This record gives sequence, structure tokens and C-alpha cells, in this order.
Amino acid sequence: MSLEVGWYENGPDLTEFSQGDVLRGIPFPTWPTFQSANHDEKWAILRPLRSNKISSQSSLKVLPNHLEGRAQRDVPDAFSNLDRVEYIMASCRIRNVMVLSKSCSLDNPKRKHIIIAPVIAIAELPEEARSSAKLAGLRDGDIPHNFYLPAIRDMNESFADILMATSIHRTFLDDNNVRGQLVVRLSPSGTMQLQMQLAEHFGTQFGYDFEDSCPKDGWYNCSACFHTGRQAEKRKFTAGRPFGHCSVCGEDAKFVKVE
Repeated sequence: MSLEVGWYENGPDLTEFSQGDVLRGIPFPTWPTFQSANHDEKWAILRPLRSNKISSQSSLKVLPNHLEGRAQRDVPDAFSNLDRVEYIMASCRIRNVMVLSKSCSLDNPKRKHIIIAPVIAIAELPEEARSSAKLAGLRDGDIPHNFYLPAIRDMNESFADILMATSIHRTFLDDNNVRGQLVVRLSPSGTMQLQMQLAEHFGTQFGYDFEDSCPKDGWYNCSACFHTGRQAEKRKFTAGRPFGHCSVCGEDAKFVKVE
């Protein structure tokens, strides 16, 4: 079975959204910090147009009708008042995105925001980012912050850029138009792979290294074995003695107390 067939759901339920859905037509903001900029020009502060006053005014608490962008270095009091909201310039475009929030969060009416990541077509990357080695790593899942998406129907070979994930209000997803917004839905195995990749990207394995001394008598498991799907061996250690190598993963061991 090809990756394209096994990666996506055939005949998805169109009554609700799910984690891993690739959606079309979603406004995705790009903040100035995503672009190259020197320290003084990272933020373009919005202030009333044609005003000779540099300091912020109370009118900014309600967004004015006429604004102009000024480099942060030209606004001496920028971000100087914690009680004041600064309005900044940003860009926003309609694009495909992937839903990273868990499906249970999407079903919870109390959750007002969801996490999304932009979906980028490989063909849009600059030539230097499309070398054989880099594409092989992407397709093999070796880049934790890039989730690979093989081409299917009207979606070209792409990936979700987890590093650029951001939150949007839940109302950007139209529950009455799942069919219209859904490009493709991950299969259960694809969703599991996404969850594993999110855990690898955001999480850090915890536990005592093989060189650490046992802090307390008891039974310990190797969490590194557990997280890689291997049989986790339970062993008894004595306080004050080094843990030593795991019999399965050697120096990669991460020992955690279980009893």
C-alpha cells in the first residue's frame, strides 16, 4: 500500500473537523518576527495618521480609522506602558493549513482557539531547499518540525511547518461547511504519526541518564525504550549506584522510577 493511500482517510466524516485536517481558505497571519529584520525594525508600530505626537494616545484603545506604520526605533515609547495595547503591522493571506489541536478540543465549545500550521507546497520552496538529501529527509519524517504530506487529488506534495504554528479563533472553522473547507483528512495511522511527531518536536524525554546515580532504592523503567515502542525492561536499582547502560538502548537510556 502506497503512502498516499495509507496516509489519508477514504470517505471522511463531513459532520465535524479532526486533528490533522488540511483545510483550505483559512486566513493565516505572518508576524514581522518571521521575516529577516534588524533589531530596531522588528515591529512596525501603528499610530494615528498625520499626527505630530509620538507618544501614544488614549484613542489607540479603540482602533482609529487612519493609521500609519512607524519603525519601532522611531516610536520612543513603544511597548513602554504595560496597560496599553500596541497595534502592529502584519500580513495575512488565505492559504491551506493543518489543524494541530486535538479532535477533542475541536469538539469542546469552551475551547475558543485552535492551533494551526501553514501547509507549504514543496514546489514553492527555493531551489536550495529542494536538494535530494533535504527532500529525502522530509519524506522519511526525519525533520521533526516538518510534517510530510504526499500529493493527493488537488493538493501537491507538501508539508505542514510546525515551527510556524499559530492560534486562530475557533469560528474560522465553519461546522456547516466541513466539505467546503476540507482538502484532505489524515487516516488513523497518519494521525498517530502526526501525534508522534508533535510529541518529538515539543517534548523532551525525561529520566536519569546512564551515568547518573540512583537517588532512591526502587524499580525503574527506561522511558527511552517506551517512547520508541520497544519493550521497557523493569529493573531494580540501589540508591547511590550509577544506573549504567540500558540492556536495550544502551547509552540512550532515560530511567524513571515506577515503584
